[in-house]
Amino acid sequence: MAGSLHSLFAQAAADAVLLSHRTVVTLKGRTLRTEVGNRIQINNRKGDKYATVAVPFSKILKVSDLQAHITDSDGNVVAKLKPSAIRKRSLMTDEAFFQDAMELEFSLTSPRYPYVLHYSYVSQQTDFMHLTRWIPVLDTGIETRSAQLSLQVPVDCKLRYAMNQIGPPDIDEQEGIRTYTWNTRFNGEVEGELYSPPLISFVPGLWVVPLRFNYTSPGSFHSWKSYGSWQYAVNDKLQQLPAAEIQTVRSLVSGITDTLEMVRAVYHYLQDHTRYVNISIENGGLIPVAAHRVAINKYGDCKGLSNYMMALLRAVGIRSHYADVHAGNPINYINDTLPAQQFNHVILAVPLSGDTLWLDCTSKGPFNYAGTFIQHRPALLIDKEESKLVTIPALTKADVHSARTITIGCDTNTVNRLEVDCRYRGADFETISSIDRNVPVADKARVLHDYFGVKSSVSENFQVGFSHRDSAFATLKFTARSRQYIKKVAGEWHISSIPFAIPPFRKPSSRQLPVQIDVPLCFTDTQIFEIPGVVSPVKDAIADIEFTSHAGNYCRKTVVDSSGKLLIYKKFELNAGFYSQQQYPGLYDFIRRVTEVENTLLVLSANRNVL
Repeated sequence: MAGSLHSLFAQAAADAVLLSHRTVVTLKGRTLRTEVGNRIQINNRKGDKYATVAVPFSKILKVSDLQAHITDSDGNVVAKLKPSAIRKRSLMTDEAFFQDAMELEFSLTSPRYPYVLHYSYVSQQTDFMHLTRWIPVLDTGIETRSAQLSLQVPVDCKLRYAMNQIGPPDIDEQEGIRTYTWNTRFNGEVEGELYSPPLISFVPGLWVVPLRFNYTSPGSFHSWKSYGSWQYAVNDKLQQLPAAEIQTVRSLVSGITDTLEMVRAVYHYLQDHTRYVNISIENGGLIPVAAHRVAINKYGDCKGLSNYMMALLRAVGIRSHYADVHAGNPINYINDTLPAQQFNHVILAVPLSGDTLWLDCTSKGPFNYAGTFIQHRPALLIDKEESKLVTIPALTKADVHSARTITIGCDTNTVNRLEVDCRYRGADFETISSIDRNVPVADKARVLHDYFGVKSSVSENFQVGFSHRDSAFATLKFTARSRQYIKKVAGEWHISSIPFAIPPFRKPSSRQLPVQIDVPLCFTDTQIFEIPGVVSPVKDAIADIEFTSHAGNYCRKTVVDSSGKLLIYKKFELNAGFYSQQQYPGLYDFIRRVTEVENTLLVLSANRNVL
């Protein structure tokens, strides 16, 4: 829904109701005009957050005639929005220090419940690529009782649309104008769950695009190839570099004969000499900043940096492709039957003999690292004449394999000392890298403890390491003290191994949505328990365990050596994939078994020889 009040898909209780929503979209000449009106019933204090309205605008998207008032339960107007109460603010993100998209924001509430907030506004634009992206939902836990979209276009305007949870439109023609009308409602009963697919796929939504568009220059959504040709033509005019920059990059690769190493050197140059700023694709700024401006200013967004990197590679004779993706997690798969601007990020693809490099030019991470943000999803590879959808390779279990070696000793019968040595890949590697780069030194130990530290412990002496700048793994070492893992009880040693971070799935009777695991999990552990005295296991307490299902694998091997050390070797793998509600009980049963084993208490008897 244009002008979303807040995040569309945050969890919410039924504290409000969207009584009615109406959007009227009119295409006249080159001007696209959108009128939006909402009536929201606020039922209690928790629902007041839905009386905070944020309407996006930008240099491209102009907003006017923003009005609002409140009525009480008898329909009487009790408050009106004053122009002075409307605030302008930038849509800053955690990853950016600049962004061109803005918001008009206001809050209008009443102390008496229920009350109804009425608000409306008009937006206009002359550069656009879709006629509407309509999602008439406040929140997944908020009911929409009535929603209507009216789209009015000239009869010769050819368009395409994709619908989700919405029926076909009524179509009417009068005086050269074709009007499409969609009506829908939403029960407000979708709740986000662990590893659920994007919640947008469970709410009513509509995407309408013109077959031909004009966004700085004419283009076509007839096919992915035609759209890519438009993007190529736009970008090609923005590839010029200053002569000094060309000389710099050519000197940089002078003497390097391997193409892969040439690309690596140029990518490192990009990382070391530019900064990332965020200019929203969705709310404007679809055209990249010219490469010469990035070279001079030393910053850019994903589009500008990718175009700049492409120009640098072209200057040293290496071909590359601008590539549009929908980044983020969970993976929001694009509708491949609807050629359209469905993307929110740009990367660079560099074809080599028998392989393709995938470069996220906004990243300070390893060279050719297609991490969790972009892996295993469609990308539109931009080419002059042969643009096409391709799939970025998926992270494998080897790519995400994280290993821990944990030594646990016993200073007394109650205090355990731990030495932890971890080697992290995948999502954990990305998190450690982000903490190491972005968290102030004074806060780093606390943040690392909260994320990676041993629970119920005092952790200290954190050391983060990377073998080199393009390393796709990180090491983390620390020490800790705890009372949780070795305990002496009535002449026996009670041992609790440190469990893996197993996803806490709900019971099948409580699960409502399918499961989408985009990246596999692969953990291995070596845990060494140094226990005072010579010990032996109580019968069957530490038998080897191994089981496999379609969801993954688990094994645990336990050994007590002649010196009395208890050695536990564990491995857990969870397969990536889509698990339907019919397949969910099998996934849950596998996780339940793993969790039971992980939480099993191991018992050893003291003062016995083990021979």
